[in-house]
Amino acid sequence: MDYVIKHKTLSDTIQARLSYDQWAENPRNGAPEDYHTQIVAWHPRTLVGDRHNYTTPETFLASVREGDMLRHLFIYQHGGIALSIRPFTDPFDSGQVGFVRLSAKRLAATGMDEKQAEEAINKEVKELQEWLNGEVFLLSVVEKPKPFGPESNLFNIGGLGPEDTEDSPLDAILVEALMEEGIAEDCITDPGSIPWTAGQT
Repeated sequence: MDYVIKHKTLSDTIQARLSYDQWAENPRNGAPEDYHTQIVAWHPRTLVGDRHNYTTPETFLASVREGDMLRHLFIYQHGGIALSIRPFTDPFDSGQVGFVRLSAKRLAATGMDEKQAEEAINKEVKELQEWLNGEVFLLSVVEKPKPFGPESNLFNIGGLGPEDTEDSPLDAILVEALMEEGIAEDCITDPGSIPWTAGQT
């Protein structure tokens, strides 16, 4: 059973629930065109970033081309995992673990300037960090027949980040999904007017 972080009752039979996404896929498992960067790291126990065949940092650096945007990737590991393209201050539990590259070809194709490229790099590093720490969430909407009977899952939205789980952005995602699924008429018209309740249903 999924651990429900919070929930809200939308009607007599329909309920929305936020839980941890136990089946969240590594965000780096998609096709290369699904993201802007290449994240290459050498961690002794954990796959941090993309799968690659570079045996050493030197072999990777030999593949860097003129115009590529390259950033060092640092890790802080003490309980959880923190990733950054800037060094951490703790000399004992942190250090460089790899590199992040945004290729010249990708830069030209997207038309990103340096600021936009930096933002893209930080966004994808942050997304990877959230997945490594299990900070990926699932929004589910279920139907609970009254008074008894098995509940049925109407739809799921997975892969939500921590920034999506605050009440206001979560309500916006919920309303849009209800409209897309064509079940908004079966629920209260303003889900945002109903508070979220912490804990299990």
